[in-house]
Amino acid sequence: MGPFGKCRPGFTTIEVIAVLIILGVIAGVVAYRFTGGVAAYSVQSVAEEVKNHLRYAQTRAMNSNAIWGVNFTDSTHYTIFKDGDTSHTVIPPGASSNTVNLGGSGVTLGSLGTGIVSFDDWGKPYTDAPAANAQSGARSLTVSGGGQTVTIQVTPNTGYIP
Repeated sequence: MGPFGKCRPGFTTIEVIAVLIILGVIAGVVAYRFTGGVAAYSVQSVAEEVKNHLRYAQTRAMNSNAIWGVNFTDSTHYTIFKDGDTSHTVIPPGASSNTVNLGGSGVTLGSLGTGIVSFDDWGKPYTDAPAANAQSGARSLTVSGGGQTVTIQVTPNTGYIP
């Protein structure tokens, strides 16, 4: 009501602010979808999963005095093996089978040379399954999809994976 008892048509300040907030949220969601936010999240989450599986193999090697490693068989599959034998695979944490399949996520793994990263009982990385050839330099594995790329690096001597 106005000062003289009459209703004045229009919107209150609170109504205008509420509409602007709703429009801002909708615009943010649309911008996130168009800038590849979902693809970036997918690539980052797959990269973290691969890092965790590499760290898992390293930890198992250090705790069991056996050679453990990861065998990247192609651009969408990898397995975790033990006893320095790529045919002796185990089910990785969080997976439902011995082979991790990234094919359904639209994410691919880049080349890693031999495709094998194994670890001895000190956690040192090697380029072959029986841990005979020590890794001499940093090795990189790329995880790509939806225009996004994440690089995973395995440090020589220590096996540190940042």
